[in-house]
Amino acid sequence: MGTVVDTMSASEATHCQLLCTQHPLCHFFMFSTQKYTDSKDRFKCELKQTSSGEPLAKAQIPNVTSGYSLLPCPDLYPNVAFIQSNYRLLFTPDALECQRVCTHDPDCSFFTWTSPQHKDQASRLMCSLMFSWKVPRIRRVELVDRATSGFNDKKDFRISNVITDCAVTLLSDTDFRQGSTLLSKEPAVSPGHCQTLCSAHPLCTHYTYDRPYCYILQRTNSASTNSAGLISGVPSRFCQQDSSWVTELYPGLAFPGSNIKMVNVDDVEGCRKACSETPPCRFFTVNIKNSNISVPLRGFCFLKAVLTVPAPEKIQEVENMVSGFSLRGQ
Repeated sequence: MGTVVDTMSASEATHCQLLCTQHPLCHFFMFSTQKYTDSKDRFKCELKQTSSGEPLAKAQIPNVTSGYSLLPCPDLYPNVAFIQSNYRLLFTPDALECQRVCTHDPDCSFFTWTSPQHKDQASRLMCSLMFSWKVPRIRRVELVDRATSGFNDKKDFRISNVITDCAVTLLSDTDFRQGSTLLSKEPAVSPGHCQTLCSAHPLCTHYTYDRPYCYILQRTNSASTNSAGLISGVPSRFCQQDSSWVTELYPGLAFPGSNIKMVNVDDVEGCRKACSETPPCRFFTVNIKNSNISVPLRGFCFLKAVLTVPAPEKIQEVENMVSGFSLRGQ
């Protein structure tokens, strides 16, 4: 028992748990299986919370599966270091205070704290805050004439909950890469997509879009160069971005990998519909039937998904270091 913060559809209990894990307010969930008595509630995933993070009461209900979010992870991990670029460094008296700082910083996903016994005196008591992408990213993008790709337009790619619309300022034929530190080079389908990625990175101050890549930059000086065809801009974190790029189709682009399902469809809209009706699907690529591609692959729609659960790039065993995760949502 608890307060329902959202109700969604899920294919199975593990899918419901993943939805709970990725919801900022969910502590635990209740999933009604396909054998649940009331047919209209089958496959229903209720995301819940309480002030304590624990259910107020527990009861046995046939054909219902319940469980907890996989996050937050309240444990601290001694002698463990999360190896990833940090975006903020500060000093705290202990690991718990470092975790509290991480929890109150909306960009922080996890941290590593260095104890007073660490051999490097300069890094003792250092709290390194690290971020993990909260928006789905395309792992790869390729220019393929026969393919068309797109996104699940029912998914939320917003960075901000503020309802005020952003002013759209795009600088055509402008390259900000000179005089900037490259934070990340990400596949992107449009300048709008690139702006979304820049806005999701806590250190991004500017971006340059050179199809099909988004250069996420931290400006070190005001230098820019004229470059035909390139588009640059700045992040928008405290207003509602134009998300029309999510509803567009992108002929000539393919998103290799990240496949969760392959279906045969008659056209591109059929593929988009299949993605929208498959909860984990974030984006898709379809091979057009009238293309020169080999007959067995014509008309096949590849549904794709990526996880946004916080995960360090690498974890190492290191003495006198403590790591952990943000407790945001607990």
